[in-house]
Amino acid sequence: TICLWDVHSQALKGEPLRGHSHYVRSVTFSPDGNLLASGSNDKTICLWDVLSQTLKGEPLTGHTGPVLSITFFPDGKTLASGSADRTVRIWNLTTLTSVTTIPTYHHHPLSIGPTWGGMYEDGWIRSINGELILWVPPSYRPKLYDERLITILGQDMSPRVRLNFDQMQLGEDWTKCYNPPLS
Repeated sequence: TICLWDVHSQALKGEPLRGHSHYVRSVTFSPDGNLLASGSNDKTICLWDVLSQTLKGEPLTGHTGPVLSITFFPDGKTLASGSADRTVRIWNLTTLTSVTTIPTYHHHPLSIGPTWGGMYEDGWIRSINGELILWVPPSYRPKLYDERLITILGQDMSPRVRLNFDQMQLGEDWTKCYNPPLS
């Protein structure tokens, strides 16, 4: 179940949301706050209307393992989900269908975001559109950890290199994220 709370009064808002048949692993609000998405061990994603606190349509299906993480794209019409089935799925929320499935290297893609799609078996980290972002050498692949788009690489976890994809730009736009020091 999912409970919504009023942060000011600390009171429960309405009844608990029931729609999954197993543990809920991840929840996220749409950018406009009107939708709540939930991912579960039952391998489904539920979409909830926040105001009416009702399930919007049937649960989204397609993953073959528990849904561990979900996030809305800034447009509010697209959702990404990461699963223990080693895939990230991109969902069109207008048609309620999975439009892209991206295999990942990790057994548990614990954290996903709208700017990148994950690491493939060949070591390439690709965007959600399949564009190459970064190649990870084989000896570093088992030690790649993602925590909300901050990635730590390290042979035996030492030395550490932090990669921050928050302001990542693809293609010709890469210069937009580079701020050289002023002389």
